[in-house]
Amino acid sequence: MRLIQNNIAKIVLILFISNTIACLSFFEAKQETNDLLPSEIELYTWKLVKSITITNNDAIGNISPDYYKYYNVMEIVKGDYQSINNSSFFLTVTIARTVTVDDAYGLFTRERINGEKSFYKNDYSIYWKNKSIAFKGNIFLKVETNDLDFIQTQKSIIETILQKIQNAHAIPDYVVRISKYCDIDSIILFNEGISQIPYLKNIMAGKKIIESKDIMVFFKIYSTNIDASQNFDAILKNDSTLMILESGKVKIAFKKCGDSYCYIAQYKEWIFGLYDIVDYNAGKQYINAIYKELSNP
Repeated sequence: MRLIQNNIAKIVLILFISNTIACLSFFEAKQETNDLLPSEIELYTWKLVKSITITNNDAIGNISPDYYKYYNVMEIVKGDYQSINNSSFFLTVTIARTVTVDDAYGLFTRERINGEKSFYKNDYSIYWKNKSIAFKGNIFLKVETNDLDFIQTQKSIIETILQKIQNAHAIPDYVVRISKYCDIDSIILFNEGISQIPYLKNIMAGKKIIESKDIMVFFKIYSTNIDASQNFDAILKNDSTLMILESGKVKIAFKKCGDSYCYIAQYKEWIFGLYDIVDYNAGKQYINAIYKELSNP
């Protein structure tokens, strides 16, 4: 009888420990976006003077660039900081939590369109004189400041926030694949598509050097050849201005867009193309050059 009681006690203890671990894991997963804001202890010479949390879609749209609506932003947290040593120095930290890693990466690519030359950058962050951006997992963050020590201050803040983000994934795998055929630093994820091909959503556009020229190209990868082929046919059906050039192993179509040409093609699981091409014959050469690269990876 005592043996049975001991066994029951052991089972109860095991269940208690298991439930405790499960609860702790649950709480760890429920990381609050507001908790990512650096504390005054972490920043030393800066004090947080104001913070707001916005989860209403309309309110998010009112305080954000128009393209934010395409990237499934669930929450935005803003923190305003003031320098303890010099009250004329300030900085603002904006943290956007999105539904997916793709959305956060998409915001990162849209925000890095900047005319100024960056002072420092890597795969997940980029720094200008008074503004820096970064992403990790489904978190996109931006720091804006008038601090004279612009690089050190911003790097310190961004690294502090990035270290707090739990269970984060790296750059999406398809981005790594596309970077073989396009300059990764120029890649922009257009969830809404581009004006030249409005029916093609969630595409990656960027610069590619072909025949010593910077060419604007775009790519989209599908799960299967069938999916890509069906979507390509649907684009042709919806856009009567597109004209077929080839329809063998690679399908190619083009259309006139103002004073330039746009080309779109499908090969296996890829839909790809280029735009802002002034020379029609050069465009045909460029699109075939991309096809050859994709067919010989």
